[in-house]
Amino acid sequence: MGLVAKDLQKAFDDVAEKSVKEAGQIWQANEQMAMDWAKQQPEGHEYLYLSDEEAARWKELLKPIRDAYIADLNAKGFPGEDIVNGASEIAEESNKLEYP
Repeated sequence: MGLVAKDLQKAFDDVAEKSVKEAGQIWQANEQMAMDWAKQQPEGHEYLYLSDEEAARWKELLKPIRDAYIADLNAKGFPGEDIVNGASEIAEESNKLEYP
């Protein structure tokens, strides 16, 4: 059974990077098309981007929700802090990526 699992893992590893890059390209292309479409609507949608200072302020405002979620995960026997911190790191890294 161990050999089969290793073979499957290798198969996933062999295509993972290419798959992530292709999915990123598709996501960014569709996101741009959707944003362009929304801007052309009669309502005149506008996109706002938070400054670093404002994003930090929002993050601080959301801290009680984050802490409650961590406590809920911990109560269920999961490593809440590790899960939330790991997800946050992945999101921050992913938000910086561009797929030409």
